[in-house]
Amino acid sequence: MEEMGNKGKIIRWVILALAALVLTGALVYSYMGDRRTENPEVSSIAEQDFSDIEGNYRVKLSCADSTAYLSCQVTRFSENDYQMYMVTDKGPKYFSFNVNMLGGLYSEEFGEGVLERVEDLNITRIIFKKENSICELTK
Repeated sequence: MEEMGNKGKIIRWVILALAALVLTGALVYSYMGDRRTENPEVSSIAEQDFSDIEGNYRVKLSCADSTAYLSCQVTRFSENDYQMYMVTDKGPKYFSFNVNMLGGLYSEEFGEGVLERVEDLNITRIIFKKENSICELTK
C-alpha cells in the first residue's frame, strides 16, 4: 500500500515538472514571437536624402480591380527631377517625377508620392497615389 503512495507522489512531481517545463517553453516562445513580429523601422521622408534612389525597381501598378507587375529604372536628370524608364508589354514608357522642397514626390501620371526606407531589410520603396490607382516601386 505504501508503494502506491510513493508512486502517486512521483507521478504528481513528474506532472508538476512537466507543467513547469511547458509554461517556461510557452513564455520563451511568446517572447521570441513578439520579437519576430516587430515591424522593421521605416524612416520618414523628412529624414531622407535622395542621393541613392536611382536604380532598378520592381513595379506594382494597382487600379480598381486590376494589378500589373513591371520593372523600371529610375535615373536622375536634374537636381530634383527623376525619370522612370518602365518596361511594359506595349514597349518602353517614360515617366517623370520630382522631389519638392519638403521631400514629397509628385508625378503627373501617378500623383503624389512618398519615399520609404526599411533600413533593417535594405529596402527602398517609392509609392505614388492618384485617385484610385497606386504605383509602388520597390528596390
